[in-house]
Amino acid sequence: MFGLAQGEHIYGFEGTGAQTIFMAGFGGLVLVAALLLRVNLRFWLLAGVLMASALTAAVDETKTGYVQTWIVGVQLRKAEIHLAFGVMLSILMLFQRGFSASSLTFQGVVVLLMGLYAGLLQFVHKDNPMDAVQTVLFYLATVPCLLMIVPQLAKDSEGCLALIRTIMWVSVIWTFCCSVQYVLDPRKLLNLQGRFWGMLANAQQAAVLCAPFAVCAVWLLLNDPKKRTKLLWIALIAINLLFLTWTGSRTGALMFIVGVTFVLYARIGQAVLLLPVAALMLWGLFTLAIELKIYENLERLVSTENTRTAAWESMWNNAMQSPLLGVGFDDAGGSENSYLLGFASYGIVYFLLTIALLLGSMFICWRLLLGRRFVDTLDRGLIDLFISMNAMYFAGSFFEGYMLGRSNCSQVLLLFIAGMLPYLDHKIAEGREERATRVSDEHVEYEYEGQYEEDQGRNVHPTSH
Repeated sequence: MFGLAQGEHIYGFEGTGAQTIFMAGFGGLVLVAALLLRVNLRFWLLAGVLMASALTAAVDETKTGYVQTWIVGVQLRKAEIHLAFGVMLSILMLFQRGFSASSLTFQGVVVLLMGLYAGLLQFVHKDNPMDAVQTVLFYLATVPCLLMIVPQLAKDSEGCLALIRTIMWVSVIWTFCCSVQYVLDPRKLLNLQGRFWGMLANAQQAAVLCAPFAVCAVWLLLNDPKKRTKLLWIALIAINLLFLTWTGSRTGALMFIVGVTFVLYARIGQAVLLLPVAALMLWGLFTLAIELKIYENLERLVSTENTRTAAWESMWNNAMQSPLLGVGFDDAGGSENSYLLGFASYGIVYFLLTIALLLGSMFICWRLLLGRRFVDTLDRGLIDLFISMNAMYFAGSFFEGYMLGRSNCSQVLLLFIAGMLPYLDHKIAEGREERATRVSDEHVEYEYEGQYEEDQGRNVHPTSH
């Protein structure tokens, strides 16, 4: 039914050369990525978790079925696929050596507590207790494994780089899925307003995914020591910015601006050298935007229309009806703010957990920022990316309810980046110790030289008194 209804809807890009551009450009991108990006099995399992969380079937306009994309069967089973990868990682975790409780991150633990608490309250709010059981088991199968395995994989700078490249592998695969669908039937990538949703359920979800992808690509362009991958990162920046613009999402645009600011703030000089590349990229994006009629969504990006206040008021009013336990996710009254959605759905305890995650993450980022001067150039870049991804996550959380998502790409990305924290803390502590040792040695040497000069003065002027 959706295909017939959408077939009657004209977007304006039908019959243009955009299909050729999509297939030639994105097909080449997949080939280049396959040749340049190499990751081992454990990183592939992480990629599977992220990819599963980045797929959601969109409801069709009749509200009785789903948009029939070429992978709709996979989209409808995203939770099961996510769970399967989580179970495989959990099994791998059993054979993992070198794990210690010190590698557990504050952010990961709070995310796990949020999920388990929401699952327990579903016994109160859901008619079927199996829904609550499934939620609890899902979190136990998919979150602890990431808390334990990601820090082990990101135990050095090479591991952190491999983790970020894994994120970009998912960007490549997701882009490939969208480009195939564009060739088969591009209308199934868009809603009736012409906003891009890709392989997700709505344009906001697509924007929240593409913004971090674009920022990670910018970071790799500036920091990846492998020179041969530079063109790949430029291509992925362009593609994700194209998708982001196509969504018409102001939240996604805000997230990208916040994220790229933290990536570039300490690299302004180097970023200036990329201006010619940026100009060429913008020209290419503008050309493709004309082909796809994307420029029509630019009006929404600069719109000052308030689309959030009504939902915020509704969620607040529902929260006040039952501040202790909430009214349940289905009756929360909106999803345009993670904190209000958590309060309305699961009450004050869940709300305090979200605030704890926000404030704790701010403290961690501030601590890393203060310790940045004690590490080398690459590790400084990793700290910048950590802060950037956290800033994007929490900036977007004020306008989207993804903190409550069970199989959600934003949560998965947060857990990935949080896994780098033990390594970064270790390098900062190591750098501080080296700095203290060097200062101490310089002080001793200074005192020795002063004493030596004093003794020499006595020998040269023995009768000076």
